[in-house]
Order: sequence, then structure tokens, then C-alpha cells
Amino acid sequence: MINRTRLNSSFEQYGDTCILGSYAIVSNFYTEIPFLDFFKDFCKDFDIGTEENDFKKYFSEHFNSQHPDYIQRITRWFNLTELNKYELAYDYSFHREYSSRNINGLNLMKEIHEISKQNSFESSRNSFSLSYIPVVKNDIVNVIDCLACEESLLMIAFQGERGGRHISVVGYDNNGFYMIETRPNKTNGAVGISNITSLPDVGDALLAIQVNDKEEKGSYTHLIPAN
Repeated sequence: MINRTRLNSSFEQYGDTCILGSYAIVSNFYTEIPFLDFFKDFCKDFDIGTEENDFKKYFSEHFNSQHPDYIQRITRWFNLTELNKYELAYDYSFHREYSSRNINGLNLMKEIHEISKQNSFESSRNSFSLSYIPVVKNDIVNVIDCLACEESLLMIAFQGERGGRHISVVGYDNNGFYMIETRPNKTNGAVGISNITSLPDVGDALLAIQVNDKEEKGSYTHLIPAN
């Protein structure tokens, strides 16, 4: 069980960056690593260019940055934060990577968590494990047990507002289930939800469990498919 007030919910995605954004929120709870570090380390892992001209290229091709009005585009470019620029670089590469390998985004995120040699991901896997759950509804009792009894958080896929898939962080505390959202114009902080299955068209997920917690008290991860 993790109290919702202990999570940093300030991340707001620029583009389709909800997977690494949600992972960063989860890891920040266990490690206190800043969100930006994960995007920088992703770029190092995949040898993605991060010079200013590279960021301009990503910006010019990014759907969230394409406006017919030149002044609007220039204004948006100058308003980008450093994190936003690294999000552009990530967005440019991440979806191409998992599509070319015929895996989904959560599986790629799990792989990065388990094999990356970059500092933020190494520190993360030393702090928490990730189990992939192909169909959350099929393991809902075990998932709820983990959230209620372990230092555990869930990165879960469901139907987004634009019809595609979206990832958010779900947890459980004394006030029930809650969700940390990454989309723009979100409600600040955690939002209470009635249950995990109340999210539209719930799909697969990554379940994070604190490593020390698992070693000391035992874990429910043996009940959940690891691959």
C-alpha cells in the first residue's frame, strides 16, 4: 500500500510520452530520481541525437507541434522546457522501436528497466521489480492484493480520450484506489477511482513492487506471469 500523497504527480506529458512518464512517476517514488533523467538516459541507451538541431528536427515532425501559424510554432518552440525537448526525442524513437520489433510499449519498457546500463534505470531495477501482466482482468485479485499489501504501483493501459491506448499509474491506500494522470489539463494530484476495472477497456500492465519489500516480506509476483 502506498499513500497517494507520497507520489510526485507533477509530470505532464508533451506528446505520446505516457509510458516513460508513468515509469518515471513510479520510479521517482522509490528512488527520487528526477523525471528528466529517465528521458536523457533513454536517449543515451538508443543513441538518439540530443543536439539543438536534433531537437528542432523532432519538433518539426511532431504532431503536437505542427501549427499552420508560424508565430504559434515559434512561440511553442521557445516555451519548450528541457524535459519537453527530451520528450520529443523519446517520442521520435520509442514507438518506432517497439513497432519495428513487433512488441508493445510496456514490454519494451520492461526490457529497458531490466537491461539498461544507464544510471536511472539501474537504480530503478535495484529498487523495484516489474512484472508484465498481459490481461489485468484475468489477474485482478492478485493485482489488488499486491497494491494493498506491498509497496506496489501499477502502470496500466486503457482506452485514451483520442481512441488510442493510454498509460497511467494506479495505486491503493486507505482511501481506496487512485490514479496519477500524465495528460495535459489533468486534475492536480491523485484522482480517486472506484476500481481498476472502472477504467475504459483495461488491457495489459506493469506491476512494480519494491525490491526490499519483496525480499523481506515475500511477494505476490509468483502468482502473476513474469513474461
